[in-house]
Parts: sequence; C-alpha cells; structure tokens
Amino acid sequence: MGYEMDKYREAVEHMALTKMDNEFGNKNTQHAAIVLTTMLKNTTESFKIFSGEFHSAVTHDTEFLEALEEYLKSGKTFKLLLATLPEEEKQSDALKMVIQYAGTHDKTVFYQKAKESFITSPQELFNGKKPYHFAVSDKTAFRLEIDAQEYKAICNFNDQKIAKDLNDLFDKNFGI
Repeated sequence: MGYEMDKYREAVEHMALTKMDNEFGNKNTQHAAIVLTTMLKNTTESFKIFSGEFHSAVTHDTEFLEALEEYLKSGKTFKLLLATLPEEEKQSDALKMVIQYAGTHDKTVFYQKAKESFITSPQELFNGKKPYHFAVSDKTAFRLEIDAQEYKAICNFNDQKIAKDLNDLFDKNFGI
C-alpha cells in the first residue's frame, strides 16, 4: 500500500479513536476496505451493513477479513442485509465467513436477503439523493455509499443523527 493510502488509514483511524464528528469521503475500494475495517475494530456493541452481495472487490482485503473474523468471534452483534444472496460458488470469502459464523454464533451473527422495498427506501430517507449501500456502527458511525460503481461514500465516526436514521431504517427492515 502506498504512502497516500497509509496517510488515509492514519486519518481514518484517528477519527475513529477520537470519535470525531467529521464527515469525510471514501473514493475507491481501498478506501472502503480501510473505513469498514476501522469501523469493525472500533465497534463496541453492534455493526450493521446493507450490501449488494458483500462483494469481494472490497471484502477480499486481508486486513478487512481479519477484522471481520475477530468481530464475528467477539460476541458483539453483526447483521448483514444483502440486496442479492449469490449462489455459493459466487460468494465472497467474507460472505462465506458470515454465513459460517451465523450457523455457530446464532445469537450474535445474522444475515438475510433484503426485501425489494428496502432496497429503494434509503433514497426516500435522504431527500431523493440516491445512496446505495451503508454500514452503521453503534448508532454513531456510518459509511454511506453515494456511487456504488466507484465505491464512493460519505463517512463519519460520530454523527448520531444520520447514524440513528440508518440504524432505524436497517432495524425496520431486518426480519429478526
């Protein structure tokens, strides 16, 4: 990883540790992996993510996979909502890991396919802007995609308003 990515990681980790209320961008798959890894490492209770199919473009990152496994083993709540549940041979390693842990940690690790109505509902929440996938951690931190093709997102480690809205939207549509 180059100097620029190291600096981005340092900045993201600093914002997470200090719980800084600062909106920042994420402009590619490497940034997405850094933000999601940092969110997992700093979540104390609950991590929720709405993803297309937990695609390997982001989730293949070694650090992300290690952080995900540590989190899934931790006893903290993990919920994954998928727009599409791919056939087994097309699942990313991360998705396979979540499915495996859901079988052995059935009180803390959950996944399911989203209802069609949910897939379009974030756009109503954000005044017609069209966000795509999102992750929310402890009702305070979030990563909200604004361009799914480019993996561009807005993020914040301490915005309780947007994080609460995303958390409530997720909970309203997660069937457990």
